[in-house]
Amino acid sequence: SRPLATQRCPWLGRHLPQAPKAPLHVPMVSAPAGLQQELASLRAARVEFAREKEKLTDEISDWKAKILQKKDIVSKLEQTVAELQKPDGRRIGLLRSAAEYSRPEASERAAAAAPRAGAGRQGEQGEGPAVPRA
Repeated sequence: SRPLATQRCPWLGRHLPQAPKAPLHVPMVSAPAGLQQELASLRAARVEFAREKEKLTDEISDWKAKILQKKDIVSKLEQTVAELQKPDGRRIGLLRSAAEYSRPEASERAAAAAPRAGAGRQGEQGEGPAVPRA
């Protein structure tokens, strides 16, 4: 008879006998026909679950990348809003925002709004409520 494999037990500080491991692949010839079918279906299910797990893992990593991208966009937008709320940073914030999001019409509006931003007119966006003149 072969000696049993031992493994060191961290709690007891000594080696304990280890039960022999079952083989990974059980030959199907020793099992009755009903069990052979059950084993085959279980193996097929295991393969299918492995594929599904791989697919879901890929989807999770894709979603994590999308979330990080959205967080980056939100932080840039928050920075732009903070710049736009400063009296002297309005034009710079508009130009940077237009350049980042590559919208030519926004950059044209930002350039056109630059002379008016320092004029202090009422009713422009970001300067308070519009007051109708009589």
